[in-house]
Amino acid sequence: MFGYAISLDVTRVRAAVLDQDRSAASRIFLSRMFSGDTFRLVSHLEVDLDQDSFERLMQEEWIALGVVIPRGFERESLRGESPEVQFLIDAANSNTGAAILGYVDSFVRAYNAQTGSGQALMEIRPKILYNPELRSSLFLIPGLISMLLIVTAVISTSLSIVREKESGTLEQLMTTPLSAPEYILGKIVPPFLLSIGETFLVLVASYVFFDVRIRGSWFDLGILILFFLFACLGLGLFVSSLADSQQVAFMVAIILTFLPSYILSGFVFPLRNMPWIVQRISYLVPSRYFLSGLRQVMIRGLGILYFWEDLVALFVFGSLVFLAGVLRLRKTGIR
Repeated sequence: MFGYAISLDVTRVRAAVLDQDRSAASRIFLSRMFSGDTFRLVSHLEVDLDQDSFERLMQEEWIALGVVIPRGFERESLRGESPEVQFLIDAANSNTGAAILGYVDSFVRAYNAQTGSGQALMEIRPKILYNPELRSSLFLIPGLISMLLIVTAVISTSLSIVREKESGTLEQLMTTPLSAPEYILGKIVPPFLLSIGETFLVLVASYVFFDVRIRGSWFDLGILILFFLFACLGLGLFVSSLADSQQVAFMVAIILTFLPSYILSGFVFPLRNMPWIVQRISYLVPSRYFLSGLRQVMIRGLGILYFWEDLVALFVFGSLVFLAGVLRLRKTGIR
């Protein structure tokens, strides 16, 4: 499954078009552009809409490319002038943005050659959104935060409980009036505080060394991190209820967190390029939702209204694994 998921190729770029000319020449241009497998037309905007409509579609991650054909495109072509077409590229993912920019340049060169008028026939005006410099650090640091949080929170929580199973102190706790909620709270608070401190250090270091700034609200970022830690700590609790040794707990935690978070979250490999079945499996990975919301806040500067569905998914996931972990823990005798 991971073999199918690992791919840096950018295919079937989802695009929207604003054809302000509505001429035969513009229709020919668009038909050639979307005749292959490189670009996929998903929306045709009305003439009276503005370019902000593209940004709204990009913020919803519906498109990665916007094409604007201005009025007078056919007239300038017939006069032998060089008409301009604007391409708006979503570069929140720097690798994808750079690939799309290359695809656009390659297509325009091929289009100019096919028309037989040389390279000056048409000029492009690319506009790179959200990451104009195509800096990879702006794209990778949110993924790094996601990886550090889930690995730290899940492994720390699971090992702290399994360690007591191995040493036999868990049986001693059964004779005390300690309740399950109190025991669980005592086990998840240290990993929670450690994860919060780790996140703060990464954000400070990314600002100092890479000039990566939080474009959105710090409050929204905090809410997102809390929801993600809730899911991670619940997963750690569930893993601890499955394992009887620290070795097993560590291996299970790594298998459930590191590989899925690295490959199936969109950290490095674009999810839209993966096979349909792999994309559906990625919905079981909490890092997918956290990373989606994190990039909305850090790169696009958007608020909770744009990633509330990710918060709901993290809450549902966290609630399920927490409940499963608590129920299995109760079987040990802690009430």
